Formats: sequence, C-alpha cells, structure tokens
Amino acid sequence: RGMTKSVTDADIDDLHDRLVGPLGLTERQTTFTSRDVHQAVAAWAGDRLSATQIRGLAEGFLAEPSVVLCGAGDRIRARQVPDPVYTTESMLAAEDNLLALYRQARVDHGAQPVAAVPAPVIADAIAKVSAAVAAESGDVDGGLSDEQADLVAAVAGAGDGIRCAIGPAGTGKTEAMRAAVAAWQAVGYRVVGCANGGAQTEQLGARLGVDAEVVRSWLTRLETADDPSRVWGDDTVVVVDEATQVATRDAERMCRWAARTGTALVFVGDPAQLSSVGAGGWFRHVVYGDGAPSLSKIYRQQGDDMAAVREALAGLRSQVPERVRVAMERLAADGRVEVFDNADALRNRVVEDWRSEERRVGKECRSR
Repeated sequence: RGMTKSVTDADIDDLHDRLVGPLGLTERQTTFTSRDVHQAVAAWAGDRLSATQIRGLAEGFLAEPSVVLCGAGDRIRARQVPDPVYTTESMLAAEDNLLALYRQARVDHGAQPVAAVPAPVIADAIAKVSAAVAAESGDVDGGLSDEQADLVAAVAGAGDGIRCAIGPAGTGKTEAMRAAVAAWQAVGYRVVGCANGGAQTEQLGARLGVDAEVVRSWLTRLETADDPSRVWGDDTVVVVDEATQVATRDAERMCRWAARTGTALVFVGDPAQLSSVGAGGWFRHVVYGDGAPSLSKIYRQQGDDMAAVREALAGLRSQVPERVRVAMERLAADGRVEVFDNADALRNRVVEDWRSEERRVGKECRSR
C-alpha cells in the first residue's frame, strides 16, 4: 500500500478486483498458480514497481479471501515441489450455480417435466427424418441408425429442463437432432439453435431448419430485453451445439435464464473435443459424472485405410492418459497431426497457415 506515487491504494484495489473478476486470472482457465499471479502483477506494474514490491503484491493477492487454494499442481521436474493451484470464489460460484441449476432441472430431482414428447410422436418424427436422410444420401438404407433413434428418444422424451447428449464428430448427431427438433415442433414447441462460433451457428441453423444465434447474442438479448420471456419462453427449446466450447460462465448464465423463463436447454457435444476459449470444462464434468445419452459409431473415416485414424480418435476420447498419448503418436507418425518442440514453434506455424489461407482467399475474391 502506498508503494509509489504512480501506484496508489486505489490502483491496487482495482488490480485485485480485475484479477479475481471474469476477465482476470480465470478468464480462460478455471485455476491458476502463484507464477500466474506474479506474471499478471508484473505485467500490470511495468517499471513502476521493484521485484520485491511485485512479489509483495502477488503474495498479498493470494492471501485475499476471494482467492481459494484448490491443491497442488503437477511437478514440472521430478524433484520439484508442485506449485499450489488456486481459483477464485467467483469461479467456484459460477461452477456451483451451474451444477445446482442442472440438477434442479432434472425430473428425478423433483422438477416438473418440460418439453417431453410422447413416444408415438417421437417414433413418427424419427421415421420421417430417417426417410429424408436416406433420400438425401441416395441410399435406401441410409436413414437413421438404431443408435441415433435411441438418442432421439432419450433426448426428446426426457422432461429435464436441462439435458445433455454426447455426439462425437462424424457420428451423425446433427441428423439425430433433426428428428428431435421435428418431434418438439410436432407438439407445438418453438426450437432455436445456438453455438459458440458464428460459422457453427449458421451451419446448425441451416441443417436443423431453425433460427440460430451465437451464445453471446442470445445472452445479450435476454439481459437487455424488457420481457425476457419474449426471447425465450416456456414453449421454447434451445439446442446448443458444440457444448464443450461454451465457457462455464456463459453456460451458467444460459441456465439461469432457462430457469427464469421455463425454457428447455439441450446441450450437445463431445467431451473429448476442444474446450472453450473461456474457462470451461463443465460439460465434461456433467456428462462423465451424471451420464448422458450418446452416439459412438463413426460414419466418417470409413474404409480399411482409415482404421488407424478411427482407432486413434477413439483413443483421444479415452480418459486413460496412456491411450491418449499412443493415439497422438499414431496420428503424428501418419502425418495427420504435426508435433512441435515448443509453444513458439507452434504459434509460428499457426500464423503462417493463417497468412497462407488469407492470401488464398484474397486471391479467389479478386479473381471473381
């Protein structure tokens, strides 16, 4: 406190508020270490404070009641003492609220059923969409599989206000969700789509034939509306695709609005796929902890020449670290993924690829 004329007590209070806030140390990860805190304080201080003063501020921050010690992290080297891992009270509150809202919305926890479609209506929707899928593929036997039909029945027939489904890439989850959408619409529900990214949202809306908006757009509309029930209502089902990419804080806000408006939320994703840019991990925790209907048969990467890829992808979804490591080594050996010695080399390649793609797109646009 009162360290220099250029750093006031008010400045320090603002720093603490920012570090524990949603744009601070838990903006993109749920936990942090003392090293992260020292780096954040040093970046904020610049040349205004000495190393001793920065250390004092960092240690003072870690002693704040709003900072919670979670445990020890991994050892970087065999003889090193693991660096303690911390989180913030606000991050824990968001996670606790999300899990509480999810469980309170479950029928087996006493919730009133919502958006539960009768079995005969579901069967009719499955038959119609299955015929449409077969016609689109030109394969008379190319309709929905039994596994997909089971997922539709489980998702559309459940009465939970918040429900999850696991659909790895290539398993036909979008085709299955087309049937679920048809079932909800058949009994009078309004179905809308949602995803974290713009391109994903457009593709989801087009494939399901519903209005779709990105997560932040829905949240902004709900939070600024005079009457949120006109944005989402008790006649609405929201299908959220690529749920792993929805940050925990955003998912918690969506669940709060769903509870307030009586809306049904259906989160669909693959817990083994990329997580959100913001602090996340909630979807993996929910589906592995409480279970969820899922798809497993991959319809992409067919043929004997793709057997190794299918095996590797199955390994990546495993919760066994050794299987994940072997899967990555197999994909790298086949040249399907690139391995870099350090983060700088990886970032340089990403930038190079981005520049190459920008030049290619620019050349195509100019030639039109």
